[in-house]
Amino acid sequence: MACVIGGSCAYATPIGMPANTMVIGAGGYTFKDYAKAGVPFDTCVNSCKYDTVTNFISILSIKDNEGIRMRMMKKMC
Repeated sequence: MACVIGGSCAYATPIGMPANTMVIGAGGYTFKDYAKAGVPFDTCVNSCKYDTVTNFISILSIKDNEGIRMRMMKKMC
């Protein structure tokens, strides 16, 4: 999941996505324009991504630990 989101976080450069590359010439935008808008957006997306992935991993590890405990309890009885 992190690789998929990380691969699509190319908002800060005009060469990151084909649509950005097509618009740069027609709209008269510069590389600096993309950086001004893209860096804050990338920061927001990356912070949300970090929170989501770490919460998802912690939920999985809690569920897995409960399953291991239950199997060990059954073996002991």
